[in-house]
Amino acid sequence: MIYLVHRLPDNLKKKIFFTIISNDYFDEYNKLIDKLKCERNIKIINHLKFNQYLKIINESDICMGLFGNTEKSQNIISNFIVTSANLGKVIITKNTKAAKIYLNNNNGILLLKKPEHLNFSKFIRKYTSSAKFRNELQKKSKKSFLKNFEIQKNLKNLELFFKEVL
Repeated sequence: MIYLVHRLPDNLKKKIFFTIISNDYFDEYNKLIDKLKCERNIKIINHLKFNQYLKIINESDICMGLFGNTEKSQNIISNFIVTSANLGKVIITKNTKAAKIYLNNNNGILLLKKPEHLNFSKFIRKYTSSAKFRNELQKKSKKSFLKNFEIQKNLKNLELFFKEVL
């Protein structure tokens, strides 16, 4: 994401700011932000309390998830993404097994194989210039998450029912 921000045209850099919440790579991210001179557009935060975490999500327009290649990043959806979806935030995250189960692509939740598969500049330009586009994506994000959450909840209830009956 830091490289994507670095490549944004100057006119967009004036309109958009990012907050990275990272416990694992805090020092590495800070060095890269300094090296690419992105400190005006990216703030990095380490170790948040839950209420602070919610405040940042609530103030954000777009939330980006994990793009790591670890087994963990392939098999989980972070609390950050679940909370962001529940709050109706637009989400950009990696297309993983876990994401495919709980999140719908193209409904305010963009699932990508790699972050560079999104024309980031074009997306940010449209997002910052069109309130209608922003509102539609936010509504779709929350609706998509709630629909999938309800399906998963019903499947779990059905599974519990069968365990009791059989």
